[in-house]
Amino acid sequence: YFIQSNLRMSGSGGTHGPSGRTFETHRIAVLQGERERVQKKTFTKWCNSHLSKVSLRVNDLFTDLCDGRLLLKLLEVLSGDKWAKPSKGTMRFHQLENNEKVFSYLRHAKIKVENMGPEDIVDGNPRLILGLIWTIILRFQIQDITFETDDEEKKSAKEALLLWSQRRTKGYPSVKVTNFTSSWSNGLAFACLIHKHRPDLIEMDGMSKETPKENLTLAFDLAESQLGIPKLLDVEDVNVEFPDEKSIMTYVANYYHTFAKMKMGDVSSKRIVKMISFLQECEGFQQEYHRLASSLLDWIDQTIETLGNREFPNILSGVQNLLSDFAKYRTQEKPPKYTEKGDLEVLFYNLNAKLRSQSQPGFTPEEGKLISDVNERWSQLEESEHAREVALREELLRLERLERMAEKFDKKASMRANWLIENHKLVSQDNFGVGMAAVEAAKKKHEAIQTDIKAYESRVKTVVDMATTLESEQYWGIDRIKEDLEKVLELWEVLLHALVGRRQRLDMTYAYTKALQDVNDLIDYLDDLKAQLSSSDYGRHLGDVDILLQQHSQLEAEYNGAQPRIVQALDVPEDMLQMKGEEESSLADCCTTLRSTVADVDELL
Repeated sequence: YFIQSNLRMSGSGGTHGPSGRTFETHRIAVLQGERERVQKKTFTKWCNSHLSKVSLRVNDLFTDLCDGRLLLKLLEVLSGDKWAKPSKGTMRFHQLENNEKVFSYLRHAKIKVENMGPEDIVDGNPRLILGLIWTIILRFQIQDITFETDDEEKKSAKEALLLWSQRRTKGYPSVKVTNFTSSWSNGLAFACLIHKHRPDLIEMDGMSKETPKENLTLAFDLAESQLGIPKLLDVEDVNVEFPDEKSIMTYVANYYHTFAKMKMGDVSSKRIVKMISFLQECEGFQQEYHRLASSLLDWIDQTIETLGNREFPNILSGVQNLLSDFAKYRTQEKPPKYTEKGDLEVLFYNLNAKLRSQSQPGFTPEEGKLISDVNERWSQLEESEHAREVALREELLRLERLERMAEKFDKKASMRANWLIENHKLVSQDNFGVGMAAVEAAKKKHEAIQTDIKAYESRVKTVVDMATTLESEQYWGIDRIKEDLEKVLELWEVLLHALVGRRQRLDMTYAYTKALQDVNDLIDYLDDLKAQLSSSDYGRHLGDVDILLQQHSQLEAEYNGAQPRIVQALDVPEDMLQMKGEEESSLADCCTTLRSTVADVDELL
């Protein structure tokens, strides 16, 4: 459009004759070349502003991108994705492969690229390379630009960027942004954008549209040195009647993103002041928490120590007085402390809720003063209470309790003895079955049996503890109790010994079956490999031969990878080779077959 406008404006006569058409064609070619030259410089600088992050650089946009490596790295820097490693070769098919990865990523990212392909980049087609870079700029720098309007009408990225530029330059004399070409040629629009956001950097009163080169130079230098915006444009390329639209858009988009980040920084400062006040309030709550927790934990420790005293008076009235004091503790002294514990938990959870509402790290009390620590100590307190109550009542009812305990012991000892005898019969059977599945099932069954037996240890320990208690309390029938206990413990040791022996036999059977299965699996794999290596198809064309060679190399690599398994499978202990399972072929026979098959494959390779 701008090329044709220039032609109509610069034409001094009709362009309908042969000479006019020749002039028009020549003029279009000149303007297109000028546009490509400007875009090439701008896009090269834009690429380098991102590639510099990984210490790379584009010198010639039309030649340096041909092999696809810099394009892949550029997409990786822009997107933050690890896509695909480029091929290291320099031949054309390597370059085509790299550029195909570029287009594959663009398709994956749903970036439309029409009427061009990898071969256009490899061939260095200027127009299509510029088009590809422009597509990338649109996607990663311009597409996400948005601008809110009163009518909530959805704007395109270009419209949003233009509207943003108009709003930011509104009110400045001699500046009216209507496009991304002529509106920027005198440099005032760039200066207005800088002044709008950083009025301390530039004086607008001394600037005039009559000095475009000075305006552009000042704006570009300030943007680069003070705002970190790369100088993508040259003054002479902008100071023309119709600068290149895509180059201007690319550069202006950098202003948009830079000032957007500055705005976020101002909001953050206000939040910091509010956050400081919030944190001070939370610090007061934390100090209150530590004070309450320390007081409560001190009381719990002292009370646990008191409840743990077992020096009871040896008279009935004295024990009755202790029981009365214990009841007063539970009904009068403990309830207020329980309320303090609840208040402490409420304080802790409210404090953390406030911190979470501001996305702050949760409050972690000092070591030993966590809610879990308080709850644990409180649980210990209740355990101490229970233990003291039990101790007091046991002292009152000692003789009656001991008799009931003796009766209970007799019943449990009889049950334990019968159970141990039945389980000894069970573990004395070696019915492991045939094959890996059967042996594995036998192992699981054995583990279940072993788990049951190990779990039963606590029940055996129960009768041991009961006998110990009866002895310490000087129960009159302690001799009979000891005899019954000795019988239970003897049966228990016999059962454990039988369990260990069965496990050893089962492990040996499992190892034998596993080794036999591994050898058979390798024989099957090598037989299949022999079949592939024995093929007489050597290819009819050079391409077929290359494919077959690759396949052969792959088979050889797989075979080499299987060598550790083969060595391990053949490294069987001698005592295992002498074993005879219920299978048709012994492990020794299968190992012989495996060695023979390995020799055949080595010969074929």
